[in-house]
Amino acid sequence: VMRIIWFHLSLAVGSLLGLLLLVQSIATYYQVSRILVTAELRRQALQQTARVERGTQRLGIREPAELSPVLKEIREEEPAKIAWIRVIDISGNTLIQDGTPVGSPIRPERLPRSADGTTSTSQIRNTERGKVQVTLLQLRLSRRPPPNPGAREPGRRSGVGPVTWFIEIAQYRDSASTAFG
Repeated sequence: VMRIIWFHLSLAVGSLLGLLLLVQSIATYYQVSRILVTAELRRQALQQTARVERGTQRLGIREPAELSPVLKEIREEEPAKIAWIRVIDISGNTLIQDGTPVGSPIRPERLPRSADGTTSTSQIRNTERGKVQVTLLQLRLSRRPPPNPGAREPGRRSGVGPVTWFIEIAQYRDSASTAFG
């Protein structure tokens, strides 16, 4: 009789432990997949930013207002992945955009500063087509030389360094999560 009680007790403890491990595995899967999706979308945003920067060099673009064809091309190539792209100034004002953004631009002061310019900040927002990850990165455009030696460089204020612009890219989370499914 004592052996039967120990057997049933061991069976109950084993079943409970198995159920606990299953719940922990599922929770870990969702947490890790969320982290991987976020990292993958950030990587893709970095690639898109590099494409914008290369496009500006190829086309000789020096001001954000001239970026419309580059932003449109990138978004039209991947409409199921990119909800919107917008370029903003240091104050958070939209300079140019492609797509229909949801909400205000991310404030650039939230962007951690680093020497290599690869740091980013992001938010998750709900749209009609699902959740998007909005990533903010610094945008580096090459500068026009000053028209004459005494003139100020475009994008410079007297006594102040060059104007900094940022690019905000909103990507559908589902577009990356299917790869980790």
